[in-house]
Amino acid sequence: MFAGVFPFSWGFFGKMCGAPPTVRIVHSGLACNIEEERYSERVYTIREGETLELTCLVTGHPRPQIRWTKTAGSASDRFQDSSVFNETLRISNIQRHQGGRYYCKAENGLGSPAIKSIRVDVYYLDDPIVTVHQSIGEAKEQFYYEKTVFLRCVANSNPPVRYSWRRGQEVLLQGSDKGVEIYEPFFTQGETKILKLKNLRPQDYANYSCIASVRNVCSIPDKMVSFRLSNKTASPSIKLLVDDPIVVNPGEAITLVCVTTGGEPAPSLTWVRSAGVLPDKTVLNGGTLTIPAITSEDSGTYSCIANNNVGNPAKKSTNIIVRALKKGRFWITPDPYHKDDNIQIGREVKISCQVEAIPSEELTFSWFKNGRPLRSSERMVITQTDPDVSPGTTNLDIIDLKFTDFGTYTCVASLKGGGISDISIDVNISSSTVPPNLTVPQEKSPLVTREGDTIELQCQVTGKPKPIILWSRADKEVPMPDGALQTESYDGILRIVNVSREMSGTYRCQTSQYNGFNVKPREALVQLIVQYPPAVEPAFLELRQGQGRGVTMSCRVLRAYPTRVLSYEWRLGSRVLRTGQFDLQDSTEYTVSSLSRDSYGIYNCNIINEAGAGRCSFLVTGKAYAPEFYYDTYNPLWQNRPRVYSYSLQWTQMNPNAVDRILAYRLGIRQAGQQRWWEQEITVNGNIQKGELITYNLTELIKPEAYEVRLTPITRFGEGDSTIRVIKYSAPVNPHLREFHCGFEDGNICLFTQDDTDNFDWTKQSTATRDTKYTPNTGPNADRTGSKEGFYMYIETSRPRLEGEKARLVSPVFSVAPKNPYGATNTAYCFSFYYHMYGQHIGSLNVYLRLKGQTAIENPLWSSSGNKGQHWNQARVNINPPTSFQLIFEGIRGPGIEGDIAIDDVSIVEGECMKSDQPANNLRSGAVGPLAHIRLLPLLILMSVLSHQR
Repeated sequence: MFAGVFPFSWGFFGKMCGAPPTVRIVHSGLACNIEEERYSERVYTIREGETLELTCLVTGHPRPQIRWTKTAGSASDRFQDSSVFNETLRISNIQRHQGGRYYCKAENGLGSPAIKSIRVDVYYLDDPIVTVHQSIGEAKEQFYYEKTVFLRCVANSNPPVRYSWRRGQEVLLQGSDKGVEIYEPFFTQGETKILKLKNLRPQDYANYSCIASVRNVCSIPDKMVSFRLSNKTASPSIKLLVDDPIVVNPGEAITLVCVTTGGEPAPSLTWVRSAGVLPDKTVLNGGTLTIPAITSEDSGTYSCIANNNVGNPAKKSTNIIVRALKKGRFWITPDPYHKDDNIQIGREVKISCQVEAIPSEELTFSWFKNGRPLRSSERMVITQTDPDVSPGTTNLDIIDLKFTDFGTYTCVASLKGGGISDISIDVNISSSTVPPNLTVPQEKSPLVTREGDTIELQCQVTGKPKPIILWSRADKEVPMPDGALQTESYDGILRIVNVSREMSGTYRCQTSQYNGFNVKPREALVQLIVQYPPAVEPAFLELRQGQGRGVTMSCRVLRAYPTRVLSYEWRLGSRVLRTGQFDLQDSTEYTVSSLSRDSYGIYNCNIINEAGAGRCSFLVTGKAYAPEFYYDTYNPLWQNRPRVYSYSLQWTQMNPNAVDRILAYRLGIRQAGQQRWWEQEITVNGNIQKGELITYNLTELIKPEAYEVRLTPITRFGEGDSTIRVIKYSAPVNPHLREFHCGFEDGNICLFTQDDTDNFDWTKQSTATRDTKYTPNTGPNADRTGSKEGFYMYIETSRPRLEGEKARLVSPVFSVAPKNPYGATNTAYCFSFYYHMYGQHIGSLNVYLRLKGQTAIENPLWSSSGNKGQHWNQARVNINPPTSFQLIFEGIRGPGIEGDIAIDDVSIVEGECMKSDQPANNLRSGAVGPLAHIRLLPLLILMSVLSHQR
């Protein structure tokens, strides 16, 4: 891959690097239309069903974290987590509800987060629908002559739809036919949608077409719907061939039949259910609906709807009731007149039975004593409670209880329609029938258990019959472990699986009236104590420190039960360092005063009580932190030769002073998709400062391959944390940041290009590398800074160049931000450069401003002619273009060979040029004059910062 060598060079930058985030949003180019400037709002229009792809381009160091959010009105949308935190947000098959404002937020902890937004407008056009109505008060089954008819056309769309009407092939316009009026309701912003036919005429019975159009935006074609109006046109009417309601037994199949009895054109029939969607097992065949093996969940109101877009839809409904009997219960009420809890001879006793029945009007009860039927009498009064008071309840009142009344009483609930199993409830009345009593075994309260165990809370119930026991929390209004406020138990035991600490507290058990006595509830309390091991912090903490330095670790108890019986022990690996008991404090510390190689490792602090132990773990290490790659390098690609390229890799070191001095970096590189890493160690001399930008030049990279780069710092402790990034080849592009500086030092001369329309080219040169046969008495002896090694651009005027020939050097395109809609003041930007014009044959140096979209128009910006002496001069010009632009340097050859012209250190910086010490520059003049100002409109030049090496 690298011809057996590792051909890389490197160097340190002296720049302190740390930059707050900036962000901008770009799109994939699939949009129908992009409005870049609408009061600083960008609107991205896309057709429904296409793929939305937005990319958030960020700068800033450390590398900012990115998050996408969306707000549409007052509602927020969540989208796939896979795209929320990526630079590129991709939504396939975008739907209309996914339109709205999308925000990209970037933050790296420096300054305020950077936020940009773009509004996504989803365009669509649904099929239009035509509905027909008669004028109010005239609606009848048929559309006779001398009736007024309205044809309304509706289609959902974005942007708003425009409608047009045809009768046959004739286009209908307002005023073209006295019998036709076309409504343009004010609430539709002038969009035609209602066609009014006044006093129907024979020629009005025709085929009408409504064409809906969004004017081909996003290549959305027009859509058309037709309607045939005749003297038979009529609204729908239907009939249900079933009873209402329909009462069926579970398991039966039921068929609902709906038929049309009128309507032209023929109506379409649909079935709906009031309680939601139709059951999955439903079979539909036209107007016939069949539900096989019906269950209670299938009950409800079913409606047949007929629609032909004429008049209002017709609707007929029926209610399906599925028979059911469930939840049989009983209770015994002692003499209600004496408020006695016990059954006594000579007093009244009431036995009540209750069931849930559907339909309730079919419910019947039968009473038996010892298996023999009972009929209502003066002493045995059988009643059925009013369904509105207590539905599904029957009572047996025994007046003046006698010994002969003792026995087993049975109430049987059944439905008149049959097909449902009866519910039979037995109640025993005897001398042993006594009200309940609740007690808690002594050893069952308080109950102590540990978190995660299974525990049984017990209340012993005596009495006959034994009622249902209700469990609830007595100390707080919170649900029981099963989520309900009350839990039923038939044996008095509450079983809790996987006990948690939140379940500690007091529980109440109490009798219910069901299956027992209808008397004041008995209750008892059970206390549950849940022990759990200490919860501590930190659970894990990494501490990085260099050898010879001290480190202190602290482990704190957050909560534990029991809290007073706490001990601790500190360990390094398996070696016990220290143990002790907690007194009043809630934390323990351990200090290593001077770290050595043997004292690095994992320290564990175990804090212990009866329920177990909580552990704080500390990883004490001398590993260096990972470096952070710098992604905002200005023009990282250089030496852009036909088959290979070079890349300027930059990074900063995270917390360089946290551990021992970094001695070297291990650099690994491999071609994307390959397994083998090529590695080289780079020695570091001196200390690296926090935020210091480091540069390493990777050369001889093969076009257009991408590479993975791995960087690992090395200290005397050993290797630190690695970080990996991917570098990719891409054709040179003009970055977008706030300022631009170019000293022509890099391989691609800051993306300047030679103009193809000129006579010869500018040449990159330094004094140290120039031809030994150079022309004397012209051209610079050094670059602008005085360096013999520094580069500059110049025109060589020796033969074969002729007088008047031109060399033109064109800058990259500088992008301009949207206009400020609020401020009226224009912000100037200072364009400056150094020029050298020495020699008796000097011609002219001109600078032009070329605006985007005006390739043929170049605005003169600055000009100078003639010999200016053997020194560099600086030119400064305030510029303010309204749109993206380029700068053009034009050198014109003078009358002889001593006419070399050079330029160096071109820059564009936000703000007006300084007024002090300004060199004077005039348009089209070699004389001294005032500073030239080219003011057009507000501008923001967004170019990346080119850092200078130390």
